[in-house]
Amino acid sequence: FQFSAQLGAMQHLKDQLEQRTRMIEANIRRQQEELRKIQEQLQMVHGQGLQ
Repeated sequence: FQFSAQLGAMQHLKDQLEQRTRMIEANIRRQQEELRKIQEQLQMVHGQGLQ
């Protein structure tokens, strides 16, 4: 019994870690998109000679 309970706990931990990983990956993608937009805006400003 103890062994299967241990396996269940490990599976639960694994599921939680995988879920957190997916959340962090989604965050990173959002931030990369945000960064890309900011860089585009900077290039526009740079192109207008307003450094």
